[in-house]
Amino acid sequence: MQVKIKQVVHVLALGAGQVTRIFPDGSFDVKVGGYGEMHFSSDGQIGQSGVQRVFYQDPMLIVPPDNPKLWAAFKQIASAMYAELIKLQAAGEIAEEEGETDA
Repeated sequence: MQVKIKQVVHVLALGAGQVTRIFPDGSFDVKVGGYGEMHFSSDGQIGQSGVQRVFYQDPMLIVPPDNPKLWAAFKQIASAMYAELIKLQAAGEIAEEEGETDA
């Protein structure tokens, strides 16, 4: 992840926070509400957990249905849609706008 000082990021299960420091190795500190400052590796992990905890946008949690076939179909469709959006962004058809926020 490439973050900037004062950038708002989202910490999984804790909410929005603000980047307060960036270190030479790319790791960074984030101040999250009542949790204080937390340190993350350059890829948004805590320590060597192997699990990204920090994201540029607030991650969506989709509650999976009980039906495994329905869930598999959803994951396949969502992955295909996301891949198409990335292609559109790469082609310049979806531009990142300064100050853009979630609706």
